[in-house]
Amino acid sequence: MRKNKSLLLLVSIVFLVIVFKLIFNSAPQYLETLNSSPDISKEQILELESVRVDIISDVIWKVILVFIAITLALIFPYIDYLIYAFYLHPNEPVSHQVQELFSRRHFVKMFQTMDSEHSNFNKLTINSVHFQALLIFLGLYIILTYSQIFGLAFLSTLIIVLSFRLNKFKSLSHNWFWIYKGQVTERFISFWVALNIFFAIAYSLFI
Repeated sequence: MRKNKSLLLLVSIVFLVIVFKLIFNSAPQYLETLNSSPDISKEQILELESVRVDIISDVIWKVILVFIAITLALIFPYIDYLIYAFYLHPNEPVSHQVQELFSRRHFVKMFQTMDSEHSNFNKLTINSVHFQALLIFLGLYIILTYSQIFGLAFLSTLIIVLSFRLNKFKSLSHNWFWIYKGQVTERFISFWVALNIFFAIAYSLFI
């Protein structure tokens, strides 16, 4: 419960940082419309008002996009369990639990079961170290090619969520690092989590 609160706190901070940055980036253009000369025509006044409305609308739309991206990122890791339960291993006992809860629309209980039964889901794709590494490189690619608000907000949040999930399931690290056959130390896990959170916060600053 405490870790969930810490996750929500960090995600909220990232959201607020992004919102503040969007407002800060739009502020100079908005202030410029306010500092116009008083000796202007009615048409110019209306034009400036239209520009101000456009600036505010643009910021609000971007904030909504960021909120949607963050919400989707919080849910996204659970897609892994659904694919496992419905398509990859539908006949396993843990899959039957998920299927039954899904059919009854007990979604909160279903998410709780996915977490509590995490050790019974083998070789997941999204909840894994190689997927985390892929996200870091994907973030670098987005920044260097085309900085897109929705993509970076989603990516930053997903990296944070997966880092907290790894820390939560630290005792089951063999499940998370299943692609690596060697032994993973707790010290390396702490380093990997910190590195991921660093990249997530860094990517959010490029929005």
